[in-house]
Amino acid sequence: MRGPLYPFVYGYKFTTANIPSMAGKVIVVTGGNAGIGLETTRELFNKGAKIYIACRSQQKAEEAIKNIKETALSETTGEVLYLPLDLMSFASVRQFATQFSAAEERLDVLINNAGIMAVDYKLTKDGCDQQLQTNHLSPFLLTHLLMPKLSHSGDPRIVNVSSIAHARYFKNSPDNFESFEHVNGELGGPWPRYGQSKISNILFANELAKRHPSIMSNSCHPGIIDTGLYSHLGVMSTFMNVFATVGAFLRPADGALTQLYLATSTDIRNHKITGKYYVPLAKASTPSDAVNDINAERLWGISEKVFAERNITLTL
Repeated sequence: MRGPLYPFVYGYKFTTANIPSMAGKVIVVTGGNAGIGLETTRELFNKGAKIYIACRSQQKAEEAIKNIKETALSETTGEVLYLPLDLMSFASVRQFATQFSAAEERLDVLINNAGIMAVDYKLTKDGCDQQLQTNHLSPFLLTHLLMPKLSHSGDPRIVNVSSIAHARYFKNSPDNFESFEHVNGELGGPWPRYGQSKISNILFANELAKRHPSIMSNSCHPGIIDTGLYSHLGVMSTFMNVFATVGAFLRPADGALTQLYLATSTDIRNHKITGKYYVPLAKASTPSDAVNDINAERLWGISEKVFAERNITLTL
């Protein structure tokens, strides 16, 4: 149930009733087993799409699939499958792309939804900060590997799930994205690193839109939502529950609406909406001034260099 402040804060621009039939569409949702990813998958399933949940835990994916099917709105639904994906491993990303490419002729929508928030500084086996790799570098790799499948769609779309934290915790500076060593550093704490990873989602989507104009590539802030991302933040989780009750913050089902709009609405195709940033509920917005062409090009170059130095190709 939505709280009393909900209509004043968010309005009703887009609801699940506005989602067209997605029958025949093939969609990948990273982190589709929980939170807004689960709710996104649920609505796409109800609209007839074939969705691949991409996440680490097979058990959690199977539980999510069971829940989605048990709560289906009708018998006329889509299909939901699981393929393993660990965004902290570039090898896992390549394996996922290989398995998906062997199973499907095309991909219509890629929703880079999975992420981690404000975690401790720790390097993965690939030598990257776990937050930077999970939130940006692995989605960068995954997107490139799936490009051939997206090119076979008549309405290809990419949605990068960012956060308003990109503006709060990341400030524009001449030394932004000057080197991999800089972006892979501790940056003063978990929140600045989180902000950097979230602005990277927007920069990547925008640069992708420039380089691949036939693909509608957009990013969004889903809203401030009480999800598992806050589970390690102690008292903040309690505050989230309070604010969610009065409607100032969003439930996962409502938090999924903006990315569902970008993934499904005919507006995107008809008006060729690409390289844009959206906020709840499905409203175009202006990101921070650190979202600019210079930073986008720098980040793209750094990202390519990360994989080149590890002899990881961006194609299968």
